[in-house]
Amino acid sequence: MARTDSGKTVSFVIPMVVRLKTHSLRVGALALLPGGGLVLQTMKVVKGFKGRTVSGRE
Repeated sequence: MARTDSGKTVSFVIPMVVRLKTHSLRVGALALLPGGGLVLQTMKVVKGFKGRTVSGRE
């Protein structure tokens, strides 16, 4: 089992975010997650990418 804050969610989300079209108003990805806690954690990570390039710089 991996420790907390080891980057598991980020490593799951990055490939999905890379493939998104930046100016589309349509749904660009669908993630099926097993529980509400993981959904909230994933949403937080995805929102953290808003306004950033793939490299993480603004």
